[in-house]
Parts: sequence; C-alpha cells; structure tokens
Amino acid sequence: MAKMTRFGVSLEEGLLLNFDKKIAKAGYRNRSAALRDLVRKFLNANSSAAPEDKVFAIVSMIVRSSPEILGELAKAKRKLNGFIKGSQIVHEENEYFLDLTILYGKSEEVSLAAEQLTSIKGILSSQTQFADTKPPCHK
Repeated sequence: MAKMTRFGVSLEEGLLLNFDKKIAKAGYRNRSAALRDLVRKFLNANSSAAPEDKVFAIVSMIVRSSPEILGELAKAKRKLNGFIKGSQIVHEENEYFLDLTILYGKSEEVSLAAEQLTSIKGILSSQTQFADTKPPCHK
C-alpha cells in the first residue's frame, strides 16, 4: 500500500456540511476516503497519460434507434475490434438506446477510437471517461 500523507484543507462551513451529507449518502467511511476518490477521479479525468501509455476508456452514447445508424455503429465497432474489450446496449425507449463500449490500448489510439465512435451521425450525446492502467498514486 502507498504511504499516506496527512494535510489540512480549509472549506467554508456550508460547503463542508453539504460535502458531509453527500459522502454519508454515498456510503463513504469518512472524509479522507471521499477525498481520495475525488482526487483519483480528478486525475483520471485530466489524465496525463503519454501517447504510448495503456488506458481504459468507457464510451457511453445515447443513440437514435434506426437500421442505418445501427449499421454504421456496427461497422465502426468491427473496424475498432482490437480496442474493444466489452460492449453493452440498453434499450429503454423504442426510439433511443444507450450503448456502453469499453476500449483498451495506447492512450493516443484509444482517444482516436473513441472519437470515431462518438462522431457517427445519429449519436445524440456521448461521454468518454478514461482510466490510466497505473493509478495516479503509483506513478
């Protein structure tokens, strides 16, 4: 386990009270556990992975359900098959569905693969979340 370091944080009282309510509701044991998780998320969201570093990415897309769009998405996924480690489609409404695709590979290549998926016409909204394979505290 990595060595822990203590430090002080100053927050407005109202901000701290709201933080405590949120972390209790989320099930964190204490403020330290919540702060560690927030720092990890911040570092992963602002990844400093080098182009050659391996990363995971979760690409979530809300997609209009039509044969043409489904065909384009399937075609793009076949081309990116070497990067795709998993995929899940969730249908909630007849007109739209949620597509979750997990990518893995070199940072630069995974970023391009995610862009190829999310740029397909008919993708109504998308989000890509990256996670370095080496946690920030182990770099």
